[in-house]
Amino acid sequence: MKKSISQGYLRYVFLAFILGILISFGHVVNSYYKTINDFVEIIDMRNENITYGFLYDLIMINIPYIVFHIFFGTYIYRRFCSASIYFFVRNVNRVKWFLSEIFKLYIYAVMYCLFYVMGNCFLSVFSFRYGVRSGLLFEVIMYVVITSLYLLVTALAINVLAVLFDSNLAFVICQFVYCFFLTFYLWPGTYHYDNELEAIDPDYMWMIKCNPFSYIVFYYRKTMMDYVTSIMLYVCMLFIIILAGMYIVKRHNFIVSNQEYE
Repeated sequence: MKKSISQGYLRYVFLAFILGILISFGHVVNSYYKTINDFVEIIDMRNENITYGFLYDLIMINIPYIVFHIFFGTYIYRRFCSASIYFFVRNVNRVKWFLSEIFKLYIYAVMYCLFYVMGNCFLSVFSFRYGVRSGLLFEVIMYVVITSLYLLVTALAINVLAVLFDSNLAFVICQFVYCFFLTFYLWPGTYHYDNELEAIDPDYMWMIKCNPFSYIVFYYRKTMMDYVTSIMLYVCMLFIIILAGMYIVKRHNFIVSNQEYE
């Protein structure tokens, strides 16, 4: 049973490779993309401006993240939907179990990001644009570290909310929050862009700095401290969600039957 479950989730991880190809496919015809670095910068949103004119690009780039939420948003919750009372009879320490499941979920998130980058780079090489500029390895590592933390935070939030409500409502809530922050991210670039400075009006930069979504957009990652700030932000968010999840897992009543999937 466990083996079949693991194999099922591995299929979703491999799907990231295909998504990496598809997301970058439309950029093959653009002569601007000449190196592997250029293709990696598509998915890490390093060159994405912050106006509503780029909304379509931002949504397309984030589709693989939404796909991860769809498949892994019930990774932990499924235990509560399928004979959970019998499972926990053999696993008295719910907190230990919960933490181990979070670790497994993070491994899947890291693998998902790696395959996504591999699919992206595969298309670059396949289109004979396999030049490499300096800093590629660092950029890939930072992308995997930061984005995998983002995926873990968001997927774990869906799992925890699903225990309280149900998986469909939890997914809708998290995607609504995502859309809110995406809109909030684009607002200052659309209405408060200083053409002379070629940057956002400094008086409105707080709208970017307080937005969790902006920390996976490498457009703002210029120094090592910027990368560290992104990592620390998602680690703090993860810590809060883990504490909430531990409390809920310890105290929430069992779901006797899997009504959502029956």
